[in-house]
Amino acid sequence: MPYSFYAVLNVLPQIAATAFLPIVGIALVSYLIKSTRPQGPQKPIGID
Repeated sequence: MPYSFYAVLNVLPQIAATAFLPIVGIALVSYLIKSTRPQGPQKPIGID
């Protein structure tokens, strides 16, 4: 019983990391794309 409990405690961070890292990466990429992309057609394209 204690062994399985500690095994679950050791595996949970790995599962959380593998599930959380892609979400963080996608959110970061989409945020960077939105911040660098012009907000609307009224904004000049030449000005970043």
